[in-house]
Amino acid sequence: DNVYHDNIVNLNIYQGAKKLFSGDFRKQQFASLVPEDFLSQSILSDLVFKTIDQDGIHYIASLMIPDSMSSFQVELTVSYAGKLKMRVR
Repeated sequence: DNVYHDNIVNLNIYQGAKKLFSGDFRKQQFASLVPEDFLSQSILSDLVFKTIDQDGIHYIASLMIPDSMSSFQVELTVSYAGKLKMRVR
């Protein structure tokens, strides 16, 4: 049997010496975006940089059920004012 552990992903974003955003992400923070039955079986797999544009800095959070093809991808956008927005892709 495989053993899987949830990740806690820490994200810090700086503009020069100024901190724009700092936070820890756990899978429970995605409860409003991901169905409860999926979330209870899943792990927070990864947080990956996507792009930077006029809206801010974009990352993709992957929630996956181990040993399965099932996953949710949530886009995290941190604005230049330090505000976080999350949406399912």
